[in-house]
Amino acid sequence: MLIITLNWVYIFITCFITGHAILSALSLVFGEKIKWGLLHIELSGFAFVTAYAGYFSLFHGVGAAANVVLILICLLLLFFERAYYIKKAGALPGFLGIRLRSCTASPLRLLWLIPFILIFLFILILSCYGSFHSDSGLYHAQSIRWIEEYGVIRGLGLLQNRFGYNSAFFSVSALYSFAFLGQSLHGVNGYMAELVSLYAFYGIKKSLFDRSFGRLSNFAELAPLFYMVLGGIELISPTTDPILLYLFFAIVILWIREAEGDDRTIVYTLLCIITVFLVSVKLSVGVLVLLVIQPAVSLIREKRVKEIIVSISSGVILLLPYFIRNVLISGYLIYPFPGIDLFDLPWKIPYESARHDADEITTWARYVRDASRIDEKVWEWAPSWWQGQTVHDRCFSLVFIIGAVAGLVWCIISLIRQILSREKRRLTVRMLFLESVLIAGSLFWFLSAPLIRYGYLYLLLLPLLTAGCIYNSGRTAGTAGRILSCIIPALLIVMMLLPIGSIFYKDIVYMENNRSCQYAVFQKDYPVSPVKSREYCGSVFYFPEEPGTPVWYAAFPSVLYEENLDYIEPMGDTIKDGFRIREQNAALQRGH
Repeated sequence: MLIITLNWVYIFITCFITGHAILSALSLVFGEKIKWGLLHIELSGFAFVTAYAGYFSLFHGVGAAANVVLILICLLLLFFERAYYIKKAGALPGFLGIRLRSCTASPLRLLWLIPFILIFLFILILSCYGSFHSDSGLYHAQSIRWIEEYGVIRGLGLLQNRFGYNSAFFSVSALYSFAFLGQSLHGVNGYMAELVSLYAFYGIKKSLFDRSFGRLSNFAELAPLFYMVLGGIELISPTTDPILLYLFFAIVILWIREAEGDDRTIVYTLLCIITVFLVSVKLSVGVLVLLVIQPAVSLIREKRVKEIIVSISSGVILLLPYFIRNVLISGYLIYPFPGIDLFDLPWKIPYESARHDADEITTWARYVRDASRIDEKVWEWAPSWWQGQTVHDRCFSLVFIIGAVAGLVWCIISLIRQILSREKRRLTVRMLFLESVLIAGSLFWFLSAPLIRYGYLYLLLLPLLTAGCIYNSGRTAGTAGRILSCIIPALLIVMMLLPIGSIFYKDIVYMENNRSCQYAVFQKDYPVSPVKSREYCGSVFYFPEEPGTPVWYAAFPSVLYEENLDYIEPMGDTIKDGFRIREQNAALQRGH
């Protein structure tokens, strides 16, 4: 736990320094002097550092050299912003003194430290010796190691198709893994879980002290705390789901807080830039980019050309390394979406393989498990989808369905009221837009790849925000309306808490049964599976004894099936030069 805590401190510092510099520049462009919050700064820094790792990977392995350059960048930014940091350092003793006096004057405030500490320890423990997801053994760990060792390899997706599932998260994981020190750490998910969960809990605590609990932002702040339990046991695993969820939870919390407060276009613009960046983490959130409509309309109306150009450029800069890596790894701009077929490259994954891969993802998420059934209608595969879920998953699916229907009804009623009303309520308009985007995103998730693990973003946020909208709308209604506005949110939250309570108990039992003194200092390393080896292209390649099973991190480089090596050939003398389909196989492909 000590090593991971130090790792998190390093992540926090590098993201804060880079994030603060970026927001200072953004404020300068918009001509607005803003006191940015901690979460705004950390999210901006994380997006920058992730893109930086992606760019670095295009030229070199992401390891010691990448961290040295990052530290030099941070030192340079510290120098340029030295006045800010000197001022903050000077004010720190006074700030701590005020906090200390506040806690001693009111013991109740001191008691609030207990849940903060418990949340921190819960996430830290599971980040150090939780349970690995099997996908990490299939390709996450190997993808990260390829980046650590080589950066990017042309045609890597030909070794196994899952390497084509490129994510910017793998690049930043390689940057912060410190594998060059002996063990490849995997603590980025845990760091983001700590940051967003503690921030959300602080918001709830503050509302309770201000006697304003029940605001819309409080409902959004429940989402990361709920997911802390649901996904906590796999925080140790470098999967893309937790990082995506926590980042978007943070965006939604900050979005609603801004709508409740100053409602500044610059803040919405920043949050939209970060939302665009999330596409490079996981492509499935693409629909949520619709959020850009709100600040875009404001900027266009005000004819703020400079701000529009900077915003678009920022999004392009953040996404560019992701798309370049996609092309180099798989030959496609987006994989596995062969419909966007722009390049004819020697290392390109065959169209048929890409198409089959996309179909498998969709049918697997539908619990059909048969790619030949890809063309089935919703009512044909929906029964299999429902039957394939666990009891806990069905609870969340049911809450999601109720929340989506109730949210849609609320949107329609609120829209009619806004049209008929002379006075437009700004917060209602903002929530109408946000709720509509989430409903659109949830429909895309359900119709494309409705695996529950992929959909927790909507399974949690949509019912919670619907509950918050109904609760707050009912405050100005009559007696019957106020009663109904309390019953529906309470029902939704209780239905969510039932499976969460059961999973929380299992998490505690797991921690008790798997604790070890060694984890007080170190993080649990990747598992090791029995493998066989074969010399290929001047290197020793590994493959599992049981084909298609996880190979994890240590057996590198590896493939899941030995015959994959017979299908491809090197494009040069070493594996650094990349891979392509063997000439005879390519000829068969062309003939076919």
